[in-house]
Amino acid sequence: MAKSVSIPRKYVISTAVVLTLLAASVIWLQEEPAQLTYSQFGNTSLVSPRSIAENYARLPMSFEENRGQSPVSADFIARGDGYTVALAPTEAVFRLRKVPAVPANRTRRVGHDQKSDISNEKSKSIRMQLINANPLAPADRCQKLAGRVNYLIGREPEKWNRDVEMFSRVAYRGVYSGIDVVYYGNQRELEYDFVVAPGHDPGQIAIGFEGASSAAIEPGSGDLVIILDESAIRQRKPFAYQESGGIRTEVASRYTKREDGTIGFEIGEYDTDKELTIDPVLTYSTYLGGAGSDIVGSFDFDRVIAVDSAGNAYITGETSSADFPATTGSFDIGFNGGRDVFVTKLNAAGTALVYSTFLGGSGADSGFGLAVDASGSVYITGETASDNFPTTAGAFDTTRNGNDAFVTKLDPSGASLVYSTFLGGTSDEFGVGIAVDSTGSVYVSGSTPSTNFPTTAGVFDTTYNTNGDIFVTRLNTTGTALVYSTYLGGTGEELVSGLALDAAGNAHVTGETSSTAFPTTTGAFDTTIGGSFDAYVTKLNAGGTALLYSTYLGGGSDDSAQGVALDSAGGVLVAGLTTSSDFPVTAGSYDPTYNGGVTDAFVTKVTAVSGMPLAFSTFLGGAADETAHGIAVDTAGRAHLTGTTTSTNFPVTVDGYDTSINGGSDVFLTTLNGAGSSLFYSTYIGGAGEDEGSGIAIGPNGDVYLAGVTLSSNFPTTAGAYDGTYAFFDAFVARLGSFGTPTPTPTSTPTATATPTATPTPTQTTTVTGLVTTPSGSGLRNATVFLTDAQGIRRSNITNSFGFYTFNDVPVGFTYTISVKSSRYRFAAQQRLITGNTNVDFVGLE
Repeated sequence: MAKSVSIPRKYVISTAVVLTLLAASVIWLQEEPAQLTYSQFGNTSLVSPRSIAENYARLPMSFEENRGQSPVSADFIARGDGYTVALAPTEAVFRLRKVPAVPANRTRRVGHDQKSDISNEKSKSIRMQLINANPLAPADRCQKLAGRVNYLIGREPEKWNRDVEMFSRVAYRGVYSGIDVVYYGNQRELEYDFVVAPGHDPGQIAIGFEGASSAAIEPGSGDLVIILDESAIRQRKPFAYQESGGIRTEVASRYTKREDGTIGFEIGEYDTDKELTIDPVLTYSTYLGGAGSDIVGSFDFDRVIAVDSAGNAYITGETSSADFPATTGSFDIGFNGGRDVFVTKLNAAGTALVYSTFLGGSGADSGFGLAVDASGSVYITGETASDNFPTTAGAFDTTRNGNDAFVTKLDPSGASLVYSTFLGGTSDEFGVGIAVDSTGSVYVSGSTPSTNFPTTAGVFDTTYNTNGDIFVTRLNTTGTALVYSTYLGGTGEELVSGLALDAAGNAHVTGETSSTAFPTTTGAFDTTIGGSFDAYVTKLNAGGTALLYSTYLGGGSDDSAQGVALDSAGGVLVAGLTTSSDFPVTAGSYDPTYNGGVTDAFVTKVTAVSGMPLAFSTFLGGAADETAHGIAVDTAGRAHLTGTTTSTNFPVTVDGYDTSINGGSDVFLTTLNGAGSSLFYSTYIGGAGEDEGSGIAIGPNGDVYLAGVTLSSNFPTTAGAYDGTYAFFDAFVARLGSFGTPTPTPTSTPTATATPTATPTPTQTTTVTGLVTTPSGSGLRNATVFLTDAQGIRRSNITNSFGFYTFNDVPVGFTYTISVKSSRYRFAAQQRLITGNTNVDFVGLE
């Protein structure tokens, strides 16, 4: 349908070329490049090879005007360690080079030997051509860099090139009708954008590669891989979004290879009045750490990352790195010994630290939970063995009692403690879950074996129950006193993994218990333990005086909940691991069958009022092992999970960032629709080593933030991210988006009672078939059709000949959004009520 606008808008197609600096991707390079840096932790400036390489990689790519210093026919030249890029209106030429290593028994000399080495230098060239582009497209020099380059070659000064200017961006205007191309990047990646004006066709763009033995779209990643004999260049999978008022909305995009061998872009539905950007789906991904071990998510606790309204990410964990990145002006920039807590705030783009601080004493200290209030103050809990752990005057407890839990509040700048207190008895405690209410009062959950853990009068349980109990504690706004504090447990051992707080101040806790007498409530879903330990879900009232509901959750073997989150209606979602083939699942859930291996992940939603029945419950996994560590719920009621998988067949969606496992274990990110009946999105994320997703949070525009730990030197990081270089046992932070913020799932969705042997209830379904036509009336074959219901379930299609698209087992009586995505034609999405009809007219050409 046509739209009228007063001000023309553009849209952008952007992608990144991974240059030869990544040895894992390109064979021609032997080492990473270098750049000077300095230590922030003292007066002595120490330079490490790692910091040299990583800071070099962050430098912007510099394009020099070619004023004769290079013999190639190009307007601009960019150079780096192992590559040269030459730009002209219709092409970018990459030259990859490798200097042979000097034999061990020979020293390289200046003079004849040096010339011989250079003459024997191996190189490869590849020419990326814009087919049928305008060779006279004018160049626009953007973002001039400081400094000049001088080429004083030969003995004739009149032939010298002085004051050659450098630019971080170069644009060619009108390479196609209404289309510009812009080049930019850093020392590791060249990026280029196609900027398409309204009313112009992105189908004009055709890219060819001269000098390549092949160019193919990698099935799993969606990357474009260009092979040069034994070396390669990788162009990352594009990601499309439109931005309005700071909110990004995803647009489907991918590379497509045409019959003539050229590469183009396939673009889905989009608003032609707004700018469209196509970029890698991984908005950012960065390492975080130093030379020692840097861990996010110790002991499988999921509240290790939080996001504020501006999209800044806050992360906590533990570090043994004396060179962990701390920022000037933060509370503590010096490592205290043993093991310290770290608290780090990353900007919304993932390119820089807003602040980063150590927190600890001379003993071993770990951060297990984190929360952020509306002002940007950060609340941290964990475990400390340090007598000199920093506390504040007047805090509830300034003396360590054993290995204690702690509760610390940092001001919004990260520069000072608002308060900090020990919390514990004479044995060893640790705090795990933490949440803050609208008044600034903090709720903490953890585990204690202390008979004298501080409790308050009138709470649910003031007596220790043996073998290790849970505690739930509320502190006042100044951290000077307990509002309430209670034990929670039975005769066995309990562990807590998370805490979620509703608007009424009710605390929801989850974890695992081995107690046959764990306190449950009348009418709860399950009042009897199944295996040697079960998961539990407990809701404590706002005063801490009574349980509103409490239930076991598990099958005949062992089950453990690792994370908890609340939806907008107060429903409680928990995720974790199960070894029980009879773990309770619900009719119509995504996966009602245990998948094998030792453990499957599970996701269960408990109803808001009584914990009975289950709204939904499902397995999640492949043939090997999975654990879900973190869970978050968006405004649409969708459950986003992260954790670890070792399965090569873990369920992923076709639009996943990475559809193949990369190492022994990968992070997974999986999004279930609000009914728990379908995957909205699912992907692997990882490198060749072991990777674990520990925490997850939802940003203000629906983006998903992940934190965890990686042992992979090739864990996927993004151009310009804060830290692209692996050190050792690093933390990682990643942001994926945009998942958008669709209409919330109706709270009146019927729930199903769960039993371990539940039989799916039959639902009336139909087969939907329709034809998508081109302007000439013929069937369009090269397109993708989606049926999307109100809960965000996307149904895949089977493409028949002549443009017919078929959907099987479609529930009737619902209105579906029907959308068609094609690289050549644009279609308007339509809504249709699917009844018993088997034939539906799909949308036609817009």
